[in-house]
Amino acid sequence: MLSLVLALAVASFAGVPSASDDALRSTVTIGGTVGASREGNEVQFGAGEILAQRADGTLLVLTARHVVAHLETPRVFLHDDVPLGSWVQRFFSSGAGRDAAVVALAPDTDLALIAFRPEVGDRFAIARFGDADPAQGTIVGDPYGAAWTTSAFALISAENARLIVRCARCGPGDSGGGVFDADGRLTGIVTESQDRVVDGHPVATGIFRAIALTPIRRFVASAGTPTTATPTAPLLATRGITASDAWARFHAARSGP
Repeated sequence: MLSLVLALAVASFAGVPSASDDALRSTVTIGGTVGASREGNEVQFGAGEILAQRADGTLLVLTARHVVAHLETPRVFLHDDVPLGSWVQRFFSSGAGRDAAVVALAPDTDLALIAFRPEVGDRFAIARFGDADPAQGTIVGDPYGAAWTTSAFALISAENARLIVRCARCGPGDSGGGVFDADGRLTGIVTESQDRVVDGHPVATGIFRAIALTPIRRFVASAGTPTTATPTAPLLATRGITASDAWARFHAARSGP
């Protein structure tokens, strides 16, 4: 019953766009099957942020370590690869996507870097780092499998390089996704949802944890990757994004930030 409810919710939902389309274009969906074969039944997925294009043309992506740590071969979808609001699990189940390789796993925090090679004609953006913990902004990810969802958040606290935020539309599947300020600059990476499933039913708390910029910069530097890069100019998204009645009903118990 839970799978049916989630499927109905994500099938007709797409989020509200952020202040900058770069936040959408710099976000990728990451996932794959757990085990030695793409035909495996267990699919894991999350999101990630493009940080740089390396000299060999590959794109370097920052994500949460737990998103990729147990995947046999991480696979990546760019914004144009999966329709807005689609259920991303079915794309990974079919074995589609671009193969990626793990570049680095942080030993002491939930961060990872992966790399993949874009195809000719791909449209993407390089995430721009912010310089402060935002009081509010947007999170881009795949909550409950709903592709390319942007959700408003409000900052609750920022202590010990951790951000705790309240986000009404976020959920499992946002891990690795970017925390963006009002100007579309990356200020953190989502690592943990406080949502739970009890007796087969989702229990939404609206509370999420993210890693702030200081440990992100430290990890990226330790991996020998620059924290700034010249952005690749994207062709901005033009499709409208609106919240659906189905999603509103699904989240009726939540209140926005």
